[in-house]
Amino acid sequence: MPNVFYLPASDEFGIQESFARLDRIQFVRTDHLMPRPVKLTDKAADILRQWTWNYLGLSITLDPALEEYIKAAAKRLGETLDAR
Repeated sequence: MPNVFYLPASDEFGIQESFARLDRIQFVRTDHLMPRPVKLTDKAADILRQWTWNYLGLSITLDPALEEYIKAAAKRLGETLDAR
């Protein structure tokens, strides 16, 4: 069942009063809402950049490990979807 919540006007954000409808609500522990003090290594940030650019269709040279992972994941996903 959808849940509708009243949202009062907010001068800070320039929003008039409104309602928010949340179709799916899930409770989480409050410590899961707090940011964790983690940071990607330079290598991990580079891999993430390569993955994103590849996803967007940009022609770049991928790290060999990332290329192998993408191929293995695509194969596994194909097998999973074919089994349905």
